[in-house]
Amino acid sequence: MRRLDVAVILTGASYSWLVITVIWGGLYYPGYTHGTQFMSELGATGAPHGNWVNYFGFIGTELLLFGALGIAFTRLSKTSVNLIGFAFLVAYPLLLSVAAFSPCDFECRPTDPTFTHLIHITTGLGAYMCAIIGLAILSRQSGNKAPSKGIKTAGLFLVPILLFLLFNLTPDNSLAGAFQRIAETLIYIWMIFWLTTLSNNFMNETMAAPARMDD
Repeated sequence: MRRLDVAVILTGASYSWLVITVIWGGLYYPGYTHGTQFMSELGATGAPHGNWVNYFGFIGTELLLFGALGIAFTRLSKTSVNLIGFAFLVAYPLLLSVAAFSPCDFECRPTDPTFTHLIHITTGLGAYMCAIIGLAILSRQSGNKAPSKGIKTAGLFLVPILLFLLFNLTPDNSLAGAFQRIAETLIYIWMIFWLTTLSNNFMNETMAAPARMDD
């Protein structure tokens, strides 16, 4: 098994862990509606099993993603553009981890928010913005001699969609929960696509190296 194959598996495991966490948390949260309510509400102050959702569910999700990104870094072309894009992408699980350790106030819609709530909202929204910037930059595939048109097109296609979803993650939006889940899913789909492209590019360059030596 190739190293980047492990990264793909870890990314899929991270997403699966998130989905299981949200489904499980929703089952034990009376009246919770996935389409309307934020995922963060499952770990909010006063929520049923909030600590389990935050520390076992959300933090576990980000740890798996950190592992995947750590492997990806070993195969990333270390151009300045790629390093900047990768830093933004790493900020995604990092800021979401901070958000998990700083739960929002009950139901995440307070009239008089606490400082912890403000940290949660700032880092949570910042995480999504960093993911969007990171995928936009990394989709350019700086330093690759034969860049994939697929991942470049995916980046161009996803950025406006993700920005639309992000700007509509507001408490008064009745579809905020659905928009958040769609955004998370699209980011994970892009990451798996990017990791697969990274793996293929690395294999092609490795196979081409002996051929150049033979010439």
